[in-house]
Amino acid sequence: MKVIRYQEKFEESTNLLGWIYTIMKNIFINRCRKNGVERNYASTVLPASDPTKQQSQNKSIDNFLGQDIDSVLMSIHEKYYLPFIMFFEGYKYYEIAEHLGIPEGTVKTRIHSARKLLQEKLKSYRFS
Repeated sequence: MKVIRYQEKFEESTNLLGWIYTIMKNIFINRCRKNGVERNYASTVLPASDPTKQQSQNKSIDNFLGQDIDSVLMSIHEKYYLPFIMFFEGYKYYEIAEHLGIPEGTVKTRIHSARKLLQEKLKSYRFS
């Protein structure tokens, strides 16, 4: 899917198989990073048997939160949204900067700004 999504980024005079291989390698690396983060997080989470520590006991609350997050994400400007989503997917700052054709410092600033916007718009869900 990523090959199709980013096909306009492919340069005609370059190696197609190499380009596809690079995309697949990056997908693999991102999944490995994500699995490592999930394993680390899972080892620090309190047991589900402790009802006082659960974020919600009702799946409908989780659905509302997901819908609110989606709507807030869609409301932020694309120049903040795209770097934030790419970072969330596991891309490094330099990879995002290269993809968007902007300086790495700008990428960091936009991701930070997106986080602040999300925090502000979702402050009603903040846990004390």
